[in-house]
Amino acid sequence: MIFMSLFRPSFESSPSAASAEAEVQRTSEIFGEAIMDSVSSVRDSLPEQHRAHFETLRQEIIDFTKAHGIPKESLTKPAALREATSKLSIPDLERLALLLERFEYLLKNGEPKKEDYTEALEYA
Repeated sequence: MIFMSLFRPSFESSPSAASAEAEVQRTSEIFGEAIMDSVSSVRDSLPEQHRAHFETLRQEIIDFTKAHGIPKESLTKPAALREATSKLSIPDLERLALLLERFEYLLKNGEPKKEDYTEALEYA
């Protein structure tokens, strides 16, 4: 769970913490591209049948951050995200973590998690 680590303090002294922090940083860079910058190139790198899911998740994340006063830019910086989310309720924090985990999975695997895809089909 990369995203849960975004909400916890990091301990740079251990090698595993350093590698986890590097992974979080890379994931943050991916989010920066996917949510704020080169949306079309990230979306277009996905199989066509999953692009609508990408747009839906992206919009859900944008709407959530806007509704809770979280700057979109904080999604690209783990420390800024920890600070921005420090006042969220546990259910809101869990919702944001779930959205980000689903988005990360889609970007890394080129397809939604099976349960996400089933939910999307049922919703349609």
